Amino acid sequence: MIIRRNSLAAALLVSLSVAGCADGAADTAGATAAKDSSTAPSAQPIPSEPIPSIQPVPGQPGMGDKTLTGKITAGTEPGCLLLNDHLLLINDPRLKAAAKAGASVVVIGRAEQGTATTCQQGTPFVVTAVRANKPGDKGNKTLTGKVTAGAEPGCLLVNDQLLLIDDPMLRAAAKAGTSVIVTGRIDKSAVTACMQGTPFVVTTLNVKS
Repeated sequence: MIIRRNSLAAALLVSLSVAGCADGAADTAGATAAKDSSTAPSAQPIPSEPIPSIQPVPGQPGMGDKTLTGKITAGTEPGCLLLNDHLLLINDPRLKAAAKAGASVVVIGRAEQGTATTCQQGTPFVVTAVRANKPGDKGNKTLTGKVTAGAEPGCLLVNDQLLLIDDPMLRAAAKAGTSVIVTGRIDKSAVTACMQGTPFVVTTLNVKS
């Protein structure tokens, strides 16, 4: 009987020891998991960068800010047209029909040096208006009224006449909403990117006070 009681006591002690070890291991694992979760870096949202917007350049006319006058010459490559070392880039079929090699013209547009072309000559020049060059013809018609903006960017009208202004100083003075007195001539042969008004070549422009 004494031996049996000792055996039962020993078995009970072994069971308690095993349970204690299991509980200790569980506690240790739980503490380790809690420590890992507290030290793990939390995912931060990636800030979205705003998409840059292209803003129009103040004071830059839609029809272009440069005027070329002279005779169109053919380039080395077929279909390439030059005027005063500028390569004429013409997208509008009406403008293209008016720009012929050998023609003496006045061209309005803007230089775009970064434009890639198959022509190997000249500075790329985007053409927005073409008309025949008539030296000495100042015209004899006077328009009086308020300058209004056309449907297309950079197009200006007075009394249903589309203003074609070669002189940069006159162009700077002709602003939509300004009352002016304009002298010049009608030139129906002129071809422009503007879809309104009769082309009117401006030779003088006075702002009314």
